[in-house]
Amino acid sequence: MKPNQKLFSVILLLPAFVGLVLWPEESAQAVKEGLNLCAGVIIPALFPFLVLSSLTVSLGLALSLGRLLAPVTRRLFHIGAAGTGALTLGLIGGYPVGARAVRQLWESGQCSYEESVRLLTFCNNCGPSFLLGVAGGTVFHSVKTGCLLWAAHLLGTITVALLTRGYRPAKAASMPDCATQCPVQCVSFARALTGAVQSGLQSTWNICAYVVLFRVILRFCNQVGTENLFRFLPNGAALFGGILELSTGVTALSPQTWGAVPLASFLLGFGGLAVWCQTMAMLDGSGLELWPAFVGKLLHGGCAALWSVLLLRLFPQALPTAAFAGTVMPTVCLSWLPFAVAGGSWGIFGVSLAYFWRISTGKSRQHRV
Repeated sequence: MKPNQKLFSVILLLPAFVGLVLWPEESAQAVKEGLNLCAGVIIPALFPFLVLSSLTVSLGLALSLGRLLAPVTRRLFHIGAAGTGALTLGLIGGYPVGARAVRQLWESGQCSYEESVRLLTFCNNCGPSFLLGVAGGTVFHSVKTGCLLWAAHLLGTITVALLTRGYRPAKAASMPDCATQCPVQCVSFARALTGAVQSGLQSTWNICAYVVLFRVILRFCNQVGTENLFRFLPNGAALFGGILELSTGVTALSPQTWGAVPLASFLLGFGGLAVWCQTMAMLDGSGLELWPAFVGKLLHGGCAALWSVLLLRLFPQALPTAAFAGTVMPTVCLSWLPFAVAGGSWGIFGVSLAYFWRISTGKSRQHRV
């Protein structure tokens, strides 16, 4: 390790040890909160999609899944059918399913290095369950606001994809040794399922570890008053929390302020440092360049915020009227909203997989005949 890296590590670790000694009860409570968040939200929402995304890539279905939109995405974004499948998985599954799909496409030889690096700038997105259920339903108490946030998020993704369509990485890594040029079912379904469950479980534990870690870091920051540095800004505490950990920042927003919607769009587009650490864990050892993905997430947050401002101008009725006019939505409807959105996404995803699985198996049979 270089001397500068050692010094940086000491600067990071020393305050952490001091915090654990000074505030043991607060750190233990933060760990409990993080574990509850993982058990109640992270694991149910991410683990199934991580398994399905791994299966989709391993069986070659990502290529088939993207063929419907490939004629459009190839012209607009300069990505092929497999990359379009990764983009679809990222939009449906949420962070960091898209990054994992890109790595698997790169390692299986279905995407080039250049395309994989570009995909990382815009395919790792927030899922509809969090956008509509948590941000729209729980924070703003408005389905309309959740839909507006989702639309701004999608438009931000499209904008970043258009802005980076001409990007070329400075250097290209060699193809991994495990890469195989096989776009359709390289392994049996049983072997693919076993590998998908094992890798999905490992990825889920890594994600949960980062969530718990950043919960503790946020608690230490609250103890020393670091969030007070942003108090002069509207929703400054939410901005500070969201930069570190997405769910903490979004749930701390005050929906009564008009700027809360653009700020929520920025945080949802950027994802926070916790999501970025999860993404780095997903891409560790892949050989893919990481800094374009980080720049892409910052750009996505800014574009989503601008799109939300424009959409609010066009659709002012999407503002959270419950906070102003006293029209509160039924609590029962809001509590079931995340499950309804997740169920709808699962249904669409399952039907698409079944359809393309049938096409792929039919073509392979014709080829053997």
